[in-house]
Amino acid sequence: MKRLDLTPLWFAVALIAAILSVGLYFYWFGLGAKGLSNSTEDWARFGQYTGGVLGIFAFIGVLVTVNLQRRQLDQVSNQLKLAMNRGTVDELMQLCRVIAANIDEVIDQPLILSASLSELLNLAHCAGNLRGVAQMVMSVDPSVRTSVDREFKKGVPPQMQERIDWLGPELDQLAACLQDLVIWGGSVVIMSFYRQRYGSIANTVLRLGTTCKTEDFWSAPKVFAEPV
Repeated sequence: MKRLDLTPLWFAVALIAAILSVGLYFYWFGLGAKGLSNSTEDWARFGQYTGGVLGIFAFIGVLVTVNLQRRQLDQVSNQLKLAMNRGTVDELMQLCRVIAANIDEVIDQPLILSASLSELLNLAHCAGNLRGVAQMVMSVDPSVRTSVDREFKKGVPPQMQERIDWLGPELDQLAACLQDLVIWGGSVVIMSFYRQRYGSIANTVLRLGTTCKTEDFWSAPKVFAEPV
């Protein structure tokens, strides 16, 4: 909502009040009394009165001007702050995209798996990569989860373990960027999107024994308030 600028109105009121004050004094002690005085003392008192009245309204005008300048400075400061926040949000979003692209590249690469694990993936209709393994690990079917647990008790394939170990720090970086994104004014919806996209991957990484410092971020939804 646009704020109404009352500064011109204040100046107009002050000018009219000053003219009326001086005019009434001039009429009452001049034309309205015995005519214009020839006494320099009378004119000196008139000058003192006029100077006092105009001085008061000049002071009011200074206050109004200072208030106007303060509002303009506040507006400029707010615009600069919004611009800085917008730039930071854009940089964080770009960084999230880069990290997410790196994660996608790793989890979508085919894996060399044992025959039994490949068979489990086929039965669960999952791809033979880390994304498919994560879908199988997070399956709602108890029999699938039991089979997966039994399979991984035999040991995690070296190639899969290498990629899982790499994913831990990358997921930590992505979580940190997403939280900073919301703090700087980014959308909570974006953070929720990334959490849903990589939540199963993060839980698989944790389940297979790799350290992930942002476990709470990926395992349980959190509500982040929008900045004021």
